[in-house]
Amino acid sequence: MDNLITSPKMLRTLSNRKRNPEFEEAVREVKLAHMYADKMLAEGRLTQKEADHFEAHLYGKLLEALPVDDFHRMMEDGSLEDLRALAGYEGDHDAGDIEDIRNEIYRKVQADALDEAWIEGRVDSKYYAEGNREIERYHDEKTDNRLADGVKVST
Repeated sequence: MDNLITSPKMLRTLSNRKRNPEFEEAVREVKLAHMYADKMLAEGRLTQKEADHFEAHLYGKLLEALPVDDFHRMMEDGSLEDLRALAGYEGDHDAGDIEDIRNEIYRKVQADALDEAWIEGRVDSKYYAEGNREIERYHDEKTDNRLADGVKVST
């Protein structure tokens, strides 16, 4: 325990949850999303190219959520450029389309996770319907009502 208290780097790491709870939540969500995408890739439900775009999308989310103090520290030590490179793209698409492509892949991963949770009974039909609406998967009221009533809808 003494080493934890005397190490400035360790103290900064441990206290970050309390100083920057929003960023810590973003980091947790990114880790979970990345693990799920790795599972989809391994099972063939995501291509390597989609996984690469998804990973870059997640690094972009971290970049957006970065607390100001960390942003400045990373600017000074050069690691901000590394994070920006991870969030960048290799030029395989028009720069204007890249955000749309990554958002579509993000929705694909969300939809797959939501389907899995519903099939396994971890979420109820109402949550499933709301989740689908949130990821803009279903747009019609009839489908929403059927989902909210617990009627299975093919995805």
